[in-house]
Amino acid sequence: MARSGKSKASRDQRKQRKAQRRRTRKERRHLTAAALPGAALPPWDPVTEGIRGWAWRRGTDFWTAARLLRERTDLPDEVWTEARVAALSTEVLVEHLARLGVRTDRDSFCAMSDRYLSINDIVEEVWAEVRPKAPMAVLDHDLLRLATRDLYRRWVDRWPCLEDVADRWGDGLVDEPTAAAVLARAARTAEDLKVYLADPAVSLDDMILGVTGLMGWFVTLVDEAEGAALEDPESALIAIPPLEMLAEHFDGDAEGQLDVLRALATVWTANDARPLAAGRLLAWSRERASCAGVVALAEAWRVNDPECAPEQRAEVLRMLQEALASDWSGLEILEVASRVEELERLPMG
Repeated sequence: MARSGKSKASRDQRKQRKAQRRRTRKERRHLTAAALPGAALPPWDPVTEGIRGWAWRRGTDFWTAARLLRERTDLPDEVWTEARVAALSTEVLVEHLARLGVRTDRDSFCAMSDRYLSINDIVEEVWAEVRPKAPMAVLDHDLLRLATRDLYRRWVDRWPCLEDVADRWGDGLVDEPTAAAVLARAARTAEDLKVYLADPAVSLDDMILGVTGLMGWFVTLVDEAEGAALEDPESALIAIPPLEMLAEHFDGDAEGQLDVLRALATVWTANDARPLAAGRLLAWSRERASCAGVVALAEAWRVNDPECAPEQRAEVLRMLQEALASDWSGLEILEVASRVEELERLPMG
């Protein structure tokens, strides 16, 4: 991810994020099954397809594929893996990059890392501008990415690349036995991301959208927090700090914000903190002039259900009416007007 100022997402970006969240949920289910013992690999020729081909066959991204292939010892010698690249000296890595048309040294690389946090962006935006335009061989494509990440690890002290943060999140994830363990891992990833957020030029939204593994972290955190809150409320409390970090820093589309805030409201409510949920989410909406906070509360409290207490329904209705009157953002996409109409027909306290 190239560092950038925070800005409102365009309609196309919102569609992209929504589609990527759907893909990530599907991919997470697929990879969990694929990583289990005995899962059959689809036909794959490592020499002609490389890591990128394996990723394509599995419906995942390059870095997840590289991580899942990390322990394979049966690959032909000419196939590049994380371990084989890591075994090379820095001098040899630099020579390999030069052979591929990319000339770099420690000083210029570190200067670039102040602007680029993602290996994908370095390869696709920086290296693409300097290397020859001729098509690259499949295995060279793998080498370019793996070598660039290894140099980032060796030379850059300020922060790790985002792909390494995503790797730490995904490594061994399928072995976590409980939702609480998954949420503990998600909380550690949130701590990893805080080092970048100390720089005001870094956008959490761009980090999550730009690295597939971090989108997986986002989706899993939200889904598991809501699930744990309903099944074992106390175990979900560990999700509050990372969800609060997302609520503060995530500048994505209204639907993405709604996912985060609904999870927060669900955890608070399940742990007998309804007043806290109501106060914090209304304050969030007022501060940002966004209706996502009050809609999240409406969904977490299930105000349309007959079992919802009338006084809670009335409280949410007042908030939604304030959102309409104040013309907050997200009114249309979150269907606030129709929500108000439906609630006005129900009993109130």
